[in-house]
Amino acid sequence: MKRFFIGLFMAAGLTASAQVYEGKVSYQKTEQPALVMEYNYPPDLVESAIKQKMEKIGLKAKSSKGFLVYSGATISDISSSPMDYAFKVERKSRRDKNSSIVYMVMNGANALSAESGSTNSNGKYFLGNLSPDIESSSLEVDIKAQEDNLAKAEKKYKTMQDDKADMEKKLRKLQDDLKTNEKDQANQEKELEKQRGVLDALRGRRK
Repeated sequence: MKRFFIGLFMAAGLTASAQVYEGKVSYQKTEQPALVMEYNYPPDLVESAIKQKMEKIGLKAKSSKGFLVYSGATISDISSSPMDYAFKVERKSRRDKNSSIVYMVMNGANALSAESGSTNSNGKYFLGNLSPDIESSSLEVDIKAQEDNLAKAEKKYKTMQDDKADMEKKLRKLQDDLKTNEKDQANQEKELEKQRGVLDALRGRRK
């Protein structure tokens, strides 16, 4: 059973690594070997996930001409020796804004090369297994967006409640004014009859 789980883990690692391929990217004014991976997420989300993953292991990026640079960094999942890492995340195409290409450059004693098979393999596994971090970052973005939507809905609901209270207050005022008007009309009607009586009396005195 133990061998089965070990085999399953290795198969998962090979599957993830198989999705990563070797390519080149222009970095520091030269074409340099890089590991390349495509993700079906927007570039800003992927870049944020990389930053967060690296921050979890105590590494902070410096931005340099479109790259996230980690100089003299130790990523134990890749190599026990410090190396320079640089990540570039860009949109896969102009039309596809929700897909990204990630380039990872490794420079150092165990840099990406034919002689550094272990580092190469570990780098592929590292880059190919960012999905959980990206999904987690995507979830946090969705949660934040939904929190904003909820806050807007609550604010609108509160405004409606306040408007209702104002309208009810105005309605009570109108109802009170209506009652006062009806009372004033009744008094004015009596005054009107009185004035008509006076006029009729005066007219009756004509010769």
